[in-house]
Amino acid sequence: MSAPGTKKTASGTIRTLVGERDNSLWTALFPLWSVLLGLAAGGLLMLLLDHNPLKIYGDLVSYAFRDIYNIADIFAKATPLILTGLAFAFAFRASLFNIGAQGQFYLGAVAAAACALVFPQLPSIVLLPLCALAAAVAGSLWGGFAGFCKARFNANEFLVSMMS
Repeated sequence: MSAPGTKKTASGTIRTLVGERDNSLWTALFPLWSVLLGLAAGGLLMLLLDHNPLKIYGDLVSYAFRDIYNIADIFAKATPLILTGLAFAFAFRASLFNIGAQGQFYLGAVAAAACALVFPQLPSIVLLPLCALAAAVAGSLWGGFAGFCKARFNANEFLVSMMS
């Protein structure tokens, strides 16, 4: 139930917490403030544990950009997280809840690994797209179960995706 004069939006909870804002500057700076607040909270925790937050944050940045291998490692580790978050955001924009995206990611990874183990003789130019296709199909089928239950039985997709 919403108060008179308020709009129901996909990000209604956040808008309720910070108030309705139409200011584009606020919208642009909100992620920056979130990162700065997180860094400040982490720095405070480090100070409480008797560590120097400036040295730790400096080491974090210098290690990340020390050489091309570290940069490639960052991208390799961040890509699955970004794509899983994108999968959740895509469903959320459609006013659906898919909290099973992590399970879909894991099942896709298992399918890709199984594909690579079953077809080791294939050249990599064929094997890599085949593994990606196997991962996409496995993750889609796993996520499709929640969609099927929502469409066929009008089940709550939040609960179904949580249980699958």
